[in-house]
Amino acid sequence: MSPAGRSTGHGPALTAGLGAGEPGRRRLLRATALPALAAALAACGRRSAPDLPDLVALGQNDAKQHWSRSFGYAGAGFRPAVAGDQVLALDREGRLARLAADSGKVLGEADLDTAMASGLGSDGRIHVGVNDNGLLIAFGDDGRRLWEADLGAEALSLPSVGQGMVLLFLSNSTVAAYDLQSGLRRWVHTRRPTSLVLRQTAMITIDTATAYVGLPGGRVVALTLSNGATRWDGGISAPRGSNEIERITDILGSPKLVGNQLCSAAFQGRLTCLDPDTGRALWSNELNCAGGLDMDAKVIVAGDVNDKLHGFSRSYLPLWTNGSLRGRRLGQPVLSEGRVYVGDAGGAVHVLDSTDGRLVGRIETRGGAIPSPGVPVRTGQGAIVVFQTANGSLVAIS
Repeated sequence: MSPAGRSTGHGPALTAGLGAGEPGRRRLLRATALPALAAALAACGRRSAPDLPDLVALGQNDAKQHWSRSFGYAGAGFRPAVAGDQVLALDREGRLARLAADSGKVLGEADLDTAMASGLGSDGRIHVGVNDNGLLIAFGDDGRRLWEADLGAEALSLPSVGQGMVLLFLSNSTVAAYDLQSGLRRWVHTRRPTSLVLRQTAMITIDTATAYVGLPGGRVVALTLSNGATRWDGGISAPRGSNEIERITDILGSPKLVGNQLCSAAFQGRLTCLDPDTGRALWSNELNCAGGLDMDAKVIVAGDVNDKLHGFSRSYLPLWTNGSLRGRRLGQPVLSEGRVYVGDAGGAVHVLDSTDGRLVGRIETRGGAIPSPGVPVRTGQGAIVVFQTANGSLVAIS
């Protein structure tokens, strides 16, 4: 399968929303649409010149790098996974690494003997990823293949693992569910095709009985996990604009579920929180989002297209805005233990206080752009966030 729709830098990439059976048309759409998208994104500050503004000075740096390990090239579509006290990582060449979360010590490595397009999902025993030929592959710690399934289309999300299943959103506008043990397809949920979509490091959110899927067109759908039936279909942001590029309003990142709120952010759209039982909108903010959001029991944090970070209370009160990172091309923020962690296109991870938005620390990884959000991990020595850089590093920060 052609890799033409993948992002090689920072932020989401554009791809044609077509099935695997139309390679010629897919190449044509990508070739004509990508320059237009680049121009549109440059106009709003996301894809301007590669030079980044200087980092703002810190009065005191409270961030700490716990460990760092060299690893293979990754880029968008790759993010570490956590299994108990271990961190798992996969690179584009099909190399799997298992590391001790507290020290970064390499516990094991394996070679899948295939080039990978995205990864990684895991339940701690069975790991899954998608290769360049559109195969969903399950494997163990030793890299031995347990099963594989032909997706029949390009995966536009990372494989999400939960409740004994693997879920993906595909370029033919379907949500596909596979049995984690056998690889048999359990069900398919089909949507109306969309001609252009953003390929990003997103995942489907899996609850005990429901899957929450962010879709092109600014919608979130709740699907019954056992059979893929629609529970509800809710709008986050409506497409606007005079052409196809301007009307892209895909959900960014993964829908976030905490308590009685399910929140999502839409590209060129809004930040909206829904009732997870009914899909009814609880509140919405006209925030031109970029990179997705994160939330915990107290705060919701999202970034906009101008690289400003915004904090909101769970009851929709604006708490703070931090504009000191403008032009750094920020990724998706991650919350952990009262702090906000966000990587940028220059390889720096910025740390903010989640209560007031103050910049309290920074770690320069020197591993290239950080296109995917970090993964919070609890260890015996405290909480850390692990980032996978594009050029080949795994870095643990607190």
